[in-house]
Amino acid sequence: SIFIKYFDPDSNIKFNNMTTGICDENDIIRDATGKQSASPYSVSFLQIEGKTNYPIDEYFIEDICQEIPSLVVSGPPPKSFNRGGRKNGMLQERNPWASAEGVKAKYRELGLQIKTDNKRVWKHLSNILQRPFRVDVDLICKVIEHIENLEAMAPEKDKDGTLGSILIFVPGWQDITSVINGLENTLKDCRRQHGWARNRSWNILPLHSMVPQKDQMRIFDSEDPHSGRRKIIVSTNLAETSVTVEDVVYVIDPGLMKSTTYSAHTNIASLETFQISRSNVQQRRGRAGRCRQGKFYKLYSQYEFLDEMHDHELPEMLRIPVEELCLQAKALRLPGNLSVQDILNKAISPPKKLAVENAVQLLTELGAFDTNENMAPLGWKLSQLPVHPSLGKMLLLGSLFTRYSSRKKSTSHSQNSLVPLISICSTLSFKSPFVLPFGQEKEADRARKNYGQGLFSDHLSFAKVSNEFSRKRTGSGKGECVRWLDKNFLSKKTLEMTKKIQQDLERHLKDLEVNDASDFIAENNSGRSFQDKVISRPLLSAILAASLSISFTSPNSPKLCSLRGGSACSVHPSSLLSMIESAGNEKMLWKEYRHLLRSGNNDKRVEEFVLDYPEKIFIVGWFERLKTTEVYLRDCTLFSDPLPLPLLLPGVKQRGVSNGDNQKSENNSRDAFSFADDPTIFEVLGGK
Repeated sequence: SIFIKYFDPDSNIKFNNMTTGICDENDIIRDATGKQSASPYSVSFLQIEGKTNYPIDEYFIEDICQEIPSLVVSGPPPKSFNRGGRKNGMLQERNPWASAEGVKAKYRELGLQIKTDNKRVWKHLSNILQRPFRVDVDLICKVIEHIENLEAMAPEKDKDGTLGSILIFVPGWQDITSVINGLENTLKDCRRQHGWARNRSWNILPLHSMVPQKDQMRIFDSEDPHSGRRKIIVSTNLAETSVTVEDVVYVIDPGLMKSTTYSAHTNIASLETFQISRSNVQQRRGRAGRCRQGKFYKLYSQYEFLDEMHDHELPEMLRIPVEELCLQAKALRLPGNLSVQDILNKAISPPKKLAVENAVQLLTELGAFDTNENMAPLGWKLSQLPVHPSLGKMLLLGSLFTRYSSRKKSTSHSQNSLVPLISICSTLSFKSPFVLPFGQEKEADRARKNYGQGLFSDHLSFAKVSNEFSRKRTGSGKGECVRWLDKNFLSKKTLEMTKKIQQDLERHLKDLEVNDASDFIAENNSGRSFQDKVISRPLLSAILAASLSISFTSPNSPKLCSLRGGSACSVHPSSLLSMIESAGNEKMLWKEYRHLLRSGNNDKRVEEFVLDYPEKIFIVGWFERLKTTEVYLRDCTLFSDPLPLPLLLPGVKQRGVSNGDNQKSENNSRDAFSFADDPTIFEVLGGK
């Protein structure tokens, strides 16, 4: 094969051509000499002996305990009770049977072996199996100290003298912070106890999706030879498959990851720490030994690996809400007029019945389904948009109102609500453009709050960012754009990706031919920003309220309650509306938000808003509700005037206009228009 010629002639590479058994004998092609050639069903493949990695030594926690005699593995935290006698805390113990003797008996039952029958090792295994899923920072630091001690006795360096890099996997941002702080303290202690540490320095780098791109790229920089400086990367599962750092020699794996799970009973998604699967372990193992022989330290036991871990992660269908899936299933128009539940029951791992019921209820409230679970006109439109149904409805409403607003002759500019709504939907479909550099968390929070001054809406803040980025990128110099991004802690890579999503959504709206959206999009792409037009904030708020979920506070409680029921929740601390729960409490405001109020450009409107109206009922629209330490609404919009909101609720009846009323309307304003002129908007709203 020509392809093989590109390889070293001495390399052991075999080329094979295999004919599968699915073809008939008559399908085999023969040339003029009668020699058999490849059929349409033949498969060509290369066979390359060997592995891509160097040999990797693997250690379970029982091996690590024997390698490090001074190691102490902490057990489960002590039980604490509140006054009512109930257990405090969200972390729960595991394996109550796992006493030291119980673990020893279990290992014998399963035929698992450890090198030495040591009471200390069995006690540590008991602690590991009983404690909740959380990162043991002290254990990670001890393992790295052990690696340094081994290399000090028998230096293991690359040919150029570079120290091998260490990759540590942790579940989330808080764990990254804890591990980095722990490593910094460990190096200080080592310098007092070990000779090797006096000339050693650690370049500790966090890797997380919230870290700016330029800081993420630092993980690929090699350390200077013979500098005594070692690179240590503390990463989420982002480094599991998305990136490969070639100079990594050691991998430390606590066996944990953050993952989203969905409870159909509470109808709330949660971001929790889970045990990884065996397929994840294999991926993490492959990160070691890239440049020389590597070592893989597993901070969990053989029993956990073989008996507790699953082969693969749960299917996504079982871990997230299924509104989009239900809508697409119904759009298939399968014969037999099957219900959504009947269609999804045919899946290998179908979602729970209650999860499907929750999804159908939301789609009915949006107006995508009627009460008999049949597709409404809005549902067919939403099924053709590659976004969540709530966001799809937001886009359709923006397109409709843009056309209706453009009918008004008295205004020189049409009220274009579609551009900011496309920006909002693109951001919510991807991720926030704001980043969180390690060690600058408060500065980043202050920059975000200052940037959204007076908006009282995270969604409108996203639209403002997108619009300003477009103007900076096209109208300003590259240097000014970079300074603007750095000043406001924004990710250029995220914004560029968001722009591509915007273009995709514009194409989909154009294909749908929703109320001449193609003409507006062509005008939008000509370079004019939406700030050049008259934007109606009440109109945008009304569209957001008709598309998003609604929660509200009451004078008796600072927590927010959803119109759809469920647990009381709070606004996420990163939101522009995070001060709502402290309304009227000046002491609490100063304690929680003093890093904002001390800034040079104080937002007096925010202070007055939350201090002067302690008894006000706040109405908030949100897209994502997620449970972490508590239930949070992540990105919110405050609706200061609730009166227009009922006009866009599903079920609003269309009232005809008599000739007399039409004549009066024309006398009052020649340019007035009525929604009764065209029933399309009521179809989109789910009304009648």
